[in-house]
Amino acid sequence: MQQAEVCSKGKSNLVIAILRFLQDEAQISDPDKKESLEVAVQCIESAFDVNSNSDSELPETVNLLHLFTEASSPTKKEKLSAESISEAESYKNEGNELMRQGLFKEAIEKYTEAIRINPDNAVYYSNRAAAYSRLDLHECVVENCECAVKLDPTYGKAYGRLGIAYSRLNMFKKARDAYLKAIELDPTNEMYQSNLNLVKEQLSSHEDSVPNDRNVDINQFMANPNLLNMASEMLNDPGIRNVMSGLLQMGNEGGNPNIDVLLSMGQQLAEQMQINNPSFVDNLRRQFSGEQGGNVPVNNSNSSEESCDKPHSSKEEGNSS
Repeated sequence: MQQAEVCSKGKSNLVIAILRFLQDEAQISDPDKKESLEVAVQCIESAFDVNSNSDSELPETVNLLHLFTEASSPTKKEKLSAESISEAESYKNEGNELMRQGLFKEAIEKYTEAIRINPDNAVYYSNRAAAYSRLDLHECVVENCECAVKLDPTYGKAYGRLGIAYSRLNMFKKARDAYLKAIELDPTNEMYQSNLNLVKEQLSSHEDSVPNDRNVDINQFMANPNLLNMASEMLNDPGIRNVMSGLLQMGNEGGNPNIDVLLSMGQQLAEQMQINNPSFVDNLRRQFSGEQGGNVPVNNSNSSEESCDKPHSSKEEGNSS
């Protein structure tokens, strides 16, 4: 029985890994291919009665493509020939050129080919991470940077990119740890220190401003004259009053409307509020969410081996080696 359970879990994890791979591919594919991949995901989920978002013992960092590449590549005991090394470098250089042209999806394919030939080169994973970063696929950046630092624990540049990815995912503590490691390996890099300072500010700001959703301070709302004035104007709006009248009429008649009716009325109320007084809705959202802007981590490497990539509009370390 225990063996059967282990096999069942193994099969479930394999299916989830396949689903994650297909979903990652869909994110970087053209619309037609993306639609086909999404249909494939739905078919697999239906056939195996699972979905990639369900609870699973499979870590998020497990990458099916990486596992397959490792399994199908020469073992570490087999020394790569000079020809294979040269071929892998050629793919990497092609990827770098595509990065210069802004063809990030195509660059990913070239770096993947380089990894297929030589899966033990940390630079290839780091370069692929840079390409994923340009596509804002920061989970993929994390996966590739982790592969890079596993192969080369002294690869400071990969830790720097890892910090940026974690920052973009709002995982500020992990970002801080990554930057600290990058600084430990490259203490003269001012960009890492600057990004670390930004993350520390974000951590402090986040801890100070995270709202308690279960204990909203209504007094803060009532003490704000601007919000009260906007609320008064909203209640005087004919459209809002009609929706509210409908809800009150249901209660006075002793009716028992089903959930669909209530949801419909609530949606109408929200739509009227958004249409007639969007500033009120925006202020409410900001009042209760504690929303605030944040700085973007700097990524402006001047390293000669990273000169192939175009600078990001928000400056991040996304150049290729």
